[in-house]
Amino acid sequence: MFDRRFEWPTLLAWALGVAVGGTLLLAAVTSTAAFDPFNPSWNGTADLRNHLESDPDVESELVRDTTSYETADPDETVAIVIAPDEPYTGADAKRVRSFVDEGGTLVVFENVGDEGNALLESVDADARVDGRLLRDEQHYYRGPKMPIATGVANHSITADVEQLTLNHGTAVNPGSNETTELVTTSSIASLEGDGGDTGNGTHIGTHPVATAESVGDGRVIVVGDPSITINAMRERPDNSAFIRGLYEDEERVLLDISHVADPPVLATTIETVRATPLAQTLAGTIGIALIAALAGHRITPLWRRFTRRQPHRSRCRELEETLTDAGRFSRAQSGDSQQENRRRRLDRIQRVRGGDTDIHPRRDTPEWNRRDERTDDD
Repeated sequence: MFDRRFEWPTLLAWALGVAVGGTLLLAAVTSTAAFDPFNPSWNGTADLRNHLESDPDVESELVRDTTSYETADPDETVAIVIAPDEPYTGADAKRVRSFVDEGGTLVVFENVGDEGNALLESVDADARVDGRLLRDEQHYYRGPKMPIATGVANHSITADVEQLTLNHGTAVNPGSNETTELVTTSSIASLEGDGGDTGNGTHIGTHPVATAESVGDGRVIVVGDPSITINAMRERPDNSAFIRGLYEDEERVLLDISHVADPPVLATTIETVRATPLAQTLAGTIGIALIAALAGHRITPLWRRFTRRQPHRSRCRELEETLTDAGRFSRAQSGDSQQENRRRRLDRIQRVRGGDTDIHPRRDTPEWNRRDERTDDD
C-alpha cells in the first residue's frame, strides 16, 4: 500500500489534472452549435457525419473551404449545405455555381435563415424557403409544430420514403412550374403569420417542403427543414431514408461546413490530416521523431515514481531489518574473534609449558612471569 500522506494529495492532484485535461480535450473535439457535425447532442449532426463516413458505398468529405468544389467530379458528387450562418459571396458563390452548372447536385437545408436563400439565388435556382413556421393540427409527431408531411412524389430520391417528420420547418416556394415537389404537407397544414384566407394569421393548404430543379447541367434540391438531419430527428420516419436518397446514386458527398460557426479546431485538424495524404505523412514523421526523442531520454514512468516512494512504515521496517542484520553480523564477527583469541592464548600456554621460551617477546618481563604464575595456578 502507498503511504497515505503521499498517496491521497498526489492522486487527487492527478485526478484533477486528468479531469481538466479531459474537459479541454472534449471541448477541442466537440461542439455545441446546432447542426454542427461535431456536436453529439440532440441538435447536432454528428450521427449524419458518422453515417456518411462509415458508408462503404460513398466517399464523404467535410468541406471547410469551397476550393473542394473545384477538385470534385460534379457528375458523381452531391454537396450538402445545412443552415449556413454566413452568406456565400464572391469566389465562394462562383465555385458553387460552377459546380452546379457542370453537373453537380446541390442540396440546401434551410428554414428561417436568409443565407440559404442567398445561396440559392447565387446558383440561379428558382426555389426559395418561405421562412414562416409550418403547423399541422392533425398530422404531427409530438405537436402541431412538428408536422408529418405525407405527400410524397414518385421520384428516385423518395423511392423508400412515405413521409417526412418535420421539426419547426417551413414551406418551400417552387418559383417555377419546372420545379418538382418531392414532398408536401397535408391539405390542412398552415403557415403562421401569413394573414391569408382565414383572416387569423394563417394560410391553410398543401405546402411543399422539399423540391428539386435542374440548373445548368446539375440539380438543386431544397428542403425546408434542416432539423431532419439532426441527431434527435434523423431516425424519425422517414428522414434517414430521404437523406440517403439524396446521394444514393452518387459516389461522393461533400458535407459543406465552410459557412457555419467555427468548428472545433482539433477535430477539424484531425479531419484535415485524414483527408490529406501529405498531411498524414508529415504527422507520421513528426510522431516517429517525437517517440525517438523521448526514447533517447530516460524518462521514468509515472508508476515507477509512485513505487519509488516507499511507505513510511515500510521504510522503518527496512531500517530495523538492516540494523538487525548488521547487529547479527557484528555479533557473529565478535564471536569469531573471541574464539580465535581464546585459541591463540591456549596455543601459547601449551607452547610455553612445553619449553618454548621464544614464544613471546615479553617473556623476560615481570608481567610475563606473573602471567605464567597465574597460569600455573589455574
